[in-house]
Amino acid sequence: MVPPLLVDGDIMAGMDPTLPRPWPRHLTVGKGIKFVAQDLRTNRFSSTWLVKTAKNHDDTYLAEMTSSGVWKTSHHNEGGVWRTAMTREGAVELGVERQVADEWPQPVSVDGWTEGVSVLIPKRYLGVLSKNLKANVVVVPMSDDHNGVVIRIFFEDSDAVTAGFPAAFPIAVLDRTNDGLTYVLAEPVLIEEPQLRSFEAMCHSAREHIPREQLQERNRFVGLGAMDERRLVIDLCVDPD
Repeated sequence: MVPPLLVDGDIMAGMDPTLPRPWPRHLTVGKGIKFVAQDLRTNRFSSTWLVKTAKNHDDTYLAEMTSSGVWKTSHHNEGGVWRTAMTREGAVELGVERQVADEWPQPVSVDGWTEGVSVLIPKRYLGVLSKNLKANVVVVPMSDDHNGVVIRIFFEDSDAVTAGFPAAFPIAVLDRTNDGLTYVLAEPVLIEEPQLRSFEAMCHSAREHIPREQLQERNRFVGLGAMDERRLVIDLCVDPD
């Protein structure tokens, strides 16, 4: 049985302070969950993201929806290799050799738990929606007291020791082929000035080197980084307004 997630009622804007908060969605093997972050004060949104499990292998994929046909992060738990890379289909479509942005061994689990790659969404790079969100997209409300939110992915093996999660907004639980579970949750964060400056440098580089036709909708793109020894993909915008 999936345990409820204990949540601080003030940790996200607009949340019900009742504890505990149940996981809103439990998906079977091979299914995926889409989510988007929203600043309730400005009504601005992040890109739409997807976390999906494979149907026949213990793999969990993470991708920004607009660019998912070209780039994705793959947690190959059976093979023991995690990577952020261009898809084979994307490389063929662009007529280039397939590129691997980052590849590393799967971290060793602790008591049956492993944390995957996170999505960092800074408020500064939110934008206006160009079309209505579909009903199956989970909207993550951003905290009024924080300048970002990080979407965290946790892998629980079938024999894992029971453990607690940080106070956060629950997004979904996904079944894995090994009878384990993948948890997706959102945690508000305060992004410090040095990190914000590094994001500006990424945007400057993107303006100079990424062809406009390769940018996501609304001039958005995905950066790579790290936080507390965790690998991140970062939801950014070349020309935030």
